[in-house]
Amino acid sequence: MSNNVKVSKNNSIEAMRFIFMLIICCWHNYASAGVFKHGYLAVEFFFVLSGYLLYKSFSKQNSLSTIDYTIKKIKRFGPEYLIVLAIIYLRHLFIPVILGRREFDFAFMMKMFPEMIMLQDCGIYEGGANAPLWYLSILVIGGGLIYSLLKYNKRLSINVCLPLLCLIGYTYIFNESQTGSIEVWDVEGGIKAALLRGMAGMSLGVLLSYFMEQKGGILEKKPAFTCFVSIISLLMFLFVITSTPYYDKYALLFIPPILLGCFIRESIINKVFASSIWISMGGITFEMLLLHFRIIMPFHSFIFNITNIPICLNYLVYILLLIICSWAFKFMFNKSKSLLSAKCHFLL
Repeated sequence: MSNNVKVSKNNSIEAMRFIFMLIICCWHNYASAGVFKHGYLAVEFFFVLSGYLLYKSFSKQNSLSTIDYTIKKIKRFGPEYLIVLAIIYLRHLFIPVILGRREFDFAFMMKMFPEMIMLQDCGIYEGGANAPLWYLSILVIGGGLIYSLLKYNKRLSINVCLPLLCLIGYTYIFNESQTGSIEVWDVEGGIKAALLRGMAGMSLGVLLSYFMEQKGGILEKKPAFTCFVSIISLLMFLFVITSTPYYDKYALLFIPPILLGCFIRESIINKVFASSIWISMGGITFEMLLLHFRIIMPFHSFIFNITNIPICLNYLVYILLLIICSWAFKFMFNKSKSLLSAKCHFLL
């Protein structure tokens, strides 16, 4: 593959990660009256990107086994994930009981266990205290299944299993939807629609990554056309997210070209997002996912005490608060991790 194609993470990918995570966070803030009426569609970008990177990991020489790949993924975000869950359950379950404000909620406590081992919304277990983290559960369970398919038989998976999973999965979801929304949480035949949705998106990402591996020269010969399609796709995706009607099924067509535009060095997307600041902004997207749902309620309690606040100012304050909290949490986590590591090394 020519040097014109950049297959590793770059500024534009980090910029897209930050922008789409911000859309998800804002959608949870004002799901009904906000600008991003269908902001949940940004989750599909992350599923497709995850599938793209999954195939890159699989294609490496001496690639990991399925179990080692899954363990490595859990190790990467597991500690922060568990810390946030511990804080949430302490705040909403144990501390109120200790202070005598309410009785112990046993049913709420039971939700803690499947959520801690990332099984929420994958099958028999429903969402937990930090509902948006269903994405991570699907990423671990669904991603592990797709990775194991590739390890078992790459040719069969690429040519048959993953295309069928993508087609059948999305067909089932939109057939079950009453509005045309991809947000379906039903269970059919033992398979939860959320798991099927995530696996379909990751399958699409794997197929896109395989196409880049095999046919990347096509993009090299027509970079201007690829750049044009990626820009139009980005604009159309943003239009679908902000429009009132449900165009969810069409949004799926725009995600692959957006990603392709990010992997061409001379593309407009890469030039627009050339600043290294996007590396830093993309670096806190995981913390934004972890924290934003728990920030919304106290944020609303504060905002509701202020009358006639413009919605644009509401969004601005929320975004600044979210970025500051995410950066601070990541900084403290990394600092604590470094200190703990140094102390353990000293003791040994």
